[in-house]
Order: sequence, then structure tokens, then C-alpha cells
Amino acid sequence: MNDEKRRARLVELLSRLESGVDVATRDMKSVLTEDQFIRYEDLWEAEKSNRKIDKPPAIKKYEAMVKQAYAAEARLQRYKNRGASQIPVVQKRMIDEPDNLSESAYLYFIEIINSGYRSYFDYRTIPDDGSSPSSPCELPLVIGSKSGSHGDQRQEVVTKRKCKLISLQEALDVMDGNLIELSNEEALKELSRQFNNNKKVDKRKFEGFKV
Repeated sequence: MNDEKRRARLVELLSRLESGVDVATRDMKSVLTEDQFIRYEDLWEAEKSNRKIDKPPAIKKYEAMVKQAYAAEARLQRYKNRGASQIPVVQKRMIDEPDNLSESAYLYFIEIINSGYRSYFDYRTIPDDGSSPSSPCELPLVIGSKSGSHGDQRQEVVTKRKCKLISLQEALDVMDGNLIELSNEEALKELSRQFNNNKKVDKRKFEGFKV
């Protein structure tokens, strides 16, 4: 496959992934170099390893508190969907419960990260300004969790689809001369972070890495 056809194929596969259509492994192999495909596999294996971390009791307790907050919000939404125009006074507890449980979970989160458990959390979901979440979907997420919706940057921990997107975009950027070809695990992590934050990749951040 010549460079022109390979570039067109990279663009096509990226477009498919962005539209929600999966890309098969054989298609990835057909457009990535051997080193690029190895880096793709390494990135996905590293992400799967993150999801298998052995969680201490404090983290499991926090996750249970988050689930309780989500369950309360779901109950409230089901009640509203039944067409009730007003929630009776006796149901005020139902209205307040999601926020109250979210607040309790966040206070416990603060307690455990101050005790040395910060590394268990996806840093993208921790409020930068220290503000308290106003709903369950804004609570910080444990690495590997699929819950929550904090906007695009908080919507997911890296999935296999996103690993494919990162790897194909890197290959396209290499072809277009926008990115040096990377091989370091640290460089891949930096690329993933910038990809999730929708930032233009800065080559200077990779100075000193093996290429």
C-alpha cells in the first residue's frame, strides 16, 4: 500500500471509529507499522491492567456509596417519568436523597484521598477547583469505573475503541509530519492525556524519550 492509499485508509478508519463503527484488528494491522501496532496493543493491555487493580476496602466502600447515589437518582427519575406534575411533601426525601448521598460520598472521597488513596482515582474526574459535586454523575471515578458523565473529558476511562483512535491518529500525524513517532510508555500516556483533553500534541513534551 503506497503512502497516498495508506493515508486515505487511516482517515477512513478514524472516521468509522468516530461515528461509532468498530474497526477490526486486521484493519488496524493493515495501516499501522509493526511498531505502531505493538504500541496499540501495549496501550490496551496497560488499560486492562488498570481495571484489574486490587481495590482496598476503602475504595470498595466509596464505590458502594456512589452506586447508592445513582440508584436514588434513578428512582427519582422513574417517579418523574410516571407523569407526576408535583412530588408530594412526603416525597421530599426522594428529591433530596440523590444530592445528600452524593455529598456523603464526596466527603468520604476527600477523607480517603487524604489518607493516601488518590492514585486509585481517574484524575480527569477530580474537580480542579475543589468544588463539591451537585449530582451523582459529577462524583470522582475510581480507575476502571464506567459510571458518571462529567462532560466529554470525564465520560469514560480509556476503552479499546479509544485506544484504536489514539493509535490511528498517531499514525496519521506521523504521516503528516505533526508528531514524532513514539515508543515509550510514558510518551503513550502523555499522548492519551492530550487526546482526552482535546489538546494539540506538543512535541516538546516528548524530548528525551526514545524514538
